[in-house]
Amino acid sequence: MAKKVIRLTEADLERIVKKVLSEQLKTGVRKGEKIGTVSNTEKLNVELPKKSFESGKYKFNSLSPEAKKAINQSIAKVALFINENPNTEVTISIEVGESAVTNYDNEGATKKKVDPGYLSQKRGETIKEFLTDQFKNFVDSGKIKTAPIIPDAKTNIGLGTQKYTYERGKDDPKDPKYLEDQYIKFIVDLKSTTTEDVYDEDCLVGFVVDVSYKKESSTEFKCRGGHRCDDARFAVYLNDTELGIADLNNKKDGGDREARFVVGEAQWDEISQKMEQDGKDTITLWTKCLSDNCHSSVQEVKLTNEGASFEWNKCVNPQATRGDKSRNILAVLDKCGKVLNADIATDGDIIKNSDKQNNVLQSAYVDVINSKGVTLNYGKDIKNIISGYSTLKISNSSINGNNLILMVTHEDEKSKRISTTVIGDNKKTTTILPPNKPLKVIIPIEEIKIPSKNIKNAEEQLKQTIQKYEGKRNPILYKIKDTNLYYSRSQVPLKRVGRLKKDILIKPNTLFKIIPR
Repeated sequence: MAKKVIRLTEADLERIVKKVLSEQLKTGVRKGEKIGTVSNTEKLNVELPKKSFESGKYKFNSLSPEAKKAINQSIAKVALFINENPNTEVTISIEVGESAVTNYDNEGATKKKVDPGYLSQKRGETIKEFLTDQFKNFVDSGKIKTAPIIPDAKTNIGLGTQKYTYERGKDDPKDPKYLEDQYIKFIVDLKSTTTEDVYDEDCLVGFVVDVSYKKESSTEFKCRGGHRCDDARFAVYLNDTELGIADLNNKKDGGDREARFVVGEAQWDEISQKMEQDGKDTITLWTKCLSDNCHSSVQEVKLTNEGASFEWNKCVNPQATRGDKSRNILAVLDKCGKVLNADIATDGDIIKNSDKQNNVLQSAYVDVINSKGVTLNYGKDIKNIISGYSTLKISNSSINGNNLILMVTHEDEKSKRISTTVIGDNKKTTTILPPNKPLKVIIPIEEIKIPSKNIKNAEEQLKQTIQKYEGKRNPILYKIKDTNLYYSRSQVPLKRVGRLKKDILIKPNTLFKIIPR
């Protein structure tokens, strides 16, 4: 009888070993109970290359361009490390050297002889002041939370590390060896210690996710009450694993709705194996709207893990706006479901509500619809763009067949809501246009056919109408610059230019051109 061969990958072996070790550790431990803690320490050293100041100088502007560049690069590197390691203790130790050659202060109008250690001390003070100011600016602007510790600079004179002595009249002051003592460097020690709870490997089994709406208002949960619609069906996910469908539709009665999902062993196996393959140690709770016009106002989310002894219940802002069917993140969790990060809704979010204007997501949405283009649903929006009275400014225009194509940009600090229809969708929607984001607007051109002999007469009448309203706030007719196109805000009559000299009435809110019949 042939032997059956089972082949295990390295990942399979590692998973089996971890499972055995976990079982050994948690003898007598309830499933999901914390086993202990583990601490990790990171350290990053950044050292500048040796670069001297100009001879006899110590002000920052006297540093060489190479030294300035190195300092700025190091500062950016330190700030990035602090951001990635929020529990970081940062110490910057500055060391500055000077040579034993007779030193002079050359920063003033006249050259002045100085004592040994004077220049290196001044240079150290300059570097400390610059670093302190830079990191203070980072803190004030919110780029980092805490400024590093910067002690007073040390010098090679004070440390006794000056390499070469100098005897005037005997030694050559220009000997290259003295350059070795003319340096500036600082060493950055960044110690980041993070402490993590260690749980049983299967701690997410039995984890409960509740997504709900409750009609009775609450001072504690401001997201309760005021919701009545049928655009609130969501698929709920932990990473790439779908937990099920949350149907919060309640247009009929405006009543309570709740969807509960309990993570089973099969779902946890799927989640954990994928996390291991991807090298991830966090879980993302997210939803995808299944309704036609997704309702994405503040949602109430409750997370419970009895085994790990925690419960979390908050009003959460989904990272999306109405109509967005992409991945909408609710929270980022650890391996046992504890919340690491979530956009908890403030009173202001809930009062303003409904569709949070997230510029990043909206910008991505605009990129998608720009592949097709949109028409504007209201004539006043077209009129305001063409007349220049809108915050939407034309950055580029072209004519393609019987369409005028405009790239318009919203020149304001806040996003702008525009009623649009995406070409081919035949359904009105609201596009939220972030500041300085181009939107492709397509306006159909109507052809006004006139007998050839009456073309000049019609053009003259249009010219006179434009001149009549020139300088007024709301002209009834606009000429599109550098084109043969016109836009009518109100009804525009063309007298005796049609067949048998009949009048032609151009409808309001029409982009048109005159062509011979």
